[in-house]
Amino acid sequence: MPGTSNSDAIKALMNATPPKAMLAKYDKDGDGTDPQGSRKLWPMVLGYSPDTDVEGESVDMVLCYQTTGAQSDRGWRCMKVDLLSSISQTNANVPRPIMTEDQVNRQSCVVSVELPVFAR
Repeated sequence: MPGTSNSDAIKALMNATPPKAMLAKYDKDGDGTDPQGSRKLWPMVLGYSPDTDVEGESVDMVLCYQTTGAQSDRGWRCMKVDLLSSISQTNANVPRPIMTEDQVNRQSCVVSVELPVFAR
């Protein structure tokens, strides 16, 4: 997985003892316009997947559990790492979800897993 400052920031949060939640903005359209408001997220699986826009290329991906927003906005989110900005550590408003190795293997957001966070 190509190293990026976003990936490094996410890795640091995932590798902390205990793992830390993150606060970040996400430009889901990737058009560089005003990203959506800040989100509280638990990063759970980091790696890469094939790029759906460029054949033969890969894109850094992170599977997170979003803990803020309207009830319908909360839950599992698959995000392109490069579309995240303003990444920082935050206090989570909900406990970190527990993810087993089997669940990491069954998820489809991150095809080549670099860093999962299992229960610890």
